[in-house]
Formats: sequence, structure tokens, C-alpha cells
Amino acid sequence: MKKTVLIFISLFFIVASIPMYQYVKKKEADYNKEQAKLQSKSKQYYNRAFDCYQKNQLYEAKQNLDQSLSYYKYDKSYILRAVIYEESNQLDKAIEDYGELIKIDEKNKKYYNSRGYLYYKQKKYDQALKDFDQSLTLNKNQKDIQYYTGLI
Repeated sequence: MKKTVLIFISLFFIVASIPMYQYVKKKEADYNKEQAKLQSKSKQYYNRAFDCYQKNQLYEAKQNLDQSLSYYKYDKSYILRAVIYEESNQLDKAIEDYGELIKIDEKNKKYYNSRGYLYYKQKKYDQALKDFDQSLTLNKNQKDIQYYTGLI
């Protein structure tokens, strides 16, 4: 009798959980579709920004990059915007963008290199050294970073 009751209760919970499982799967699929749309929209704005950048229309490029990043944290958008900030001598804003990139991918030595170089340009040597050291931890065979570390 106890086994029958336990089997019945188990079957009840299994049958009752099927709609919940289907609901969760549908919500997950809807979320993934929405994310794909946002990523696509972000890439469209990035492509427009890149075209503007190539035409030396930096203001328009930055506007499109801001739009791109409002839809999705697209790494190429951060990179291009940081380059535009650097070319416009807005180094603090470029440093912020490299900081965002490091949050996205903390194992990318290029982000540490770029941010470290910007700190170096600002003569913020302690911060530059931290980034260069982190970069060298990720890949010791970087002659250019070893050079800047030696200069500091």
C-alpha cells in the first residue's frame, strides 16, 4: 500500500511538472530569440559606425557605437569607441571602455595592453604597470609590453 501511494505521488509530481518544464523551455527560447535580435541590432549599428569611422566622421561613428552598446555589449563596439576616444584625446573615456572589455573577457591580453598603454600616455605609471603585469601573466612572450615595463 505504501509503495502504491509513493508511486502515485511520484507520478503526480512528474505529470504536474511537465507543463512547468515546457513553460520554462518556452521562456528560455523566447529569451534566446530576443538576445539574438538585440545582438543583430547592435551589429547593424556597429557596421554603420565602422563605415562612418572609415570616412573620418567620428561624431557619427561614436553616436552609432553608443546605439550599438545600448542594445548589446558588443566587444567590437567598445574597441572602436575606445579608438575614437583615443584619437580625440579623451583618454579617460577610452580607458573606461577598455575596462568594460576586461569585464567581458578578463583573459584578453590585448585589452590590458591597450589600457596600460593609455595609462602610460597619461604618465599614470603604477596603473600602467598593473595592466602590463596582468598582460604578461597571460602571455610572457610580449616584447613590446616588456619594453614599456622596462621604460617605467
